[in-house]
Amino acid sequence: MRSTNRWIVCIDSGSITETPRQIRWLLTPRLARQITRFNELPSCSSKFRFVEEVRGRYGCSPEEPLVIEVHLKQNEEYDLDFAWELRILGLFRMMLQKEKLMWNLSTLGGALSAMGDYFDSFADKAQQVSFEQLKIAHELGDPVMSSRCRLYVAHALAQKGCFRESMYIIRREYDVGKKLKSELLTNCAKGFWSKVCFLKKAEEKQLNVVKTC
Repeated sequence: MRSTNRWIVCIDSGSITETPRQIRWLLTPRLARQITRFNELPSCSSKFRFVEEVRGRYGCSPEEPLVIEVHLKQNEEYDLDFAWELRILGLFRMMLQKEKLMWNLSTLGGALSAMGDYFDSFADKAQQVSFEQLKIAHELGDPVMSSRCRLYVAHALAQKGCFRESMYIIRREYDVGKKLKSELLTNCAKGFWSKVCFLKKAEEKQLNVVKTC
């Protein structure tokens, strides 16, 4: 049973129905959260250890019912939901891990991309890293980051000589940046466009040199 400032949790019903004794003590927030989870996890080992500890400390026989009544200070604005707090905490930690993985991949992808100007094998690996970043960006729900990852893919394509596909992607992501009103994204698209144009001219110049030889 739950009201705005009280939880009553039946930890162990025992085998008799007499009125349980009252034991009052202050709880830490962590212990209060643990107790409220006992209804969700009725067979967890931590619950059995808790029951044994309470019965042993206060001299409660196994036949006596064990009921925990948790009182919270009255708060007119908030109704604390510890179960949801635990769920959100897990989600928050997962998002932090994905953020950490994203920036680690950015460091690796940058190093591979720098060598991709000279070796196609490094450009291939940089492209693979960009696709992994794109998956994480989708999971994080960040449209700007997703668009930037596609720009990284376009850059890797240009390094391998696929200029038409690369320029198509950059134009598209530039339009995405304008729709999202992201100055960062539009500037990134402009920068990649300049780099691709440079690579294209360098390749054309090299081909002309080969033809004249």
